[in-house]
Amino acid sequence: CRETAVAAAAYARALAGSGPLILVIGTEGQTICEGFPADEVKWAIEEIRPDRVVLVGDYPEIEGIPAGDRAKGAGIAEEIANDGGAIVLAVKTWR
Repeated sequence: CRETAVAAAAYARALAGSGPLILVIGTEGQTICEGFPADEVKWAIEEIRPDRVVLVGDYPEIEGIPAGDRAKGAGIAEEIANDGGAIVLAVKTWR
């Protein structure tokens, strides 16, 4: 998960240029087999260095804007980025 998030953020930055990068990251639902462990979420955030972080899931030790699910996280990110920039969704879900 973390490697994919980092690669997606690099691609988004290449497309967005100097605009802000908003990262929506975490796990939606408790039924995900492997989940997205807090240490991997922290590592991804440190590597990506986004302008803002929106957290989906239970990560009380990580600083960011909490969102109840992926859709709410995406909505929050869209509000933040309304003047431009890029949004990266790195939320593990059951699909």
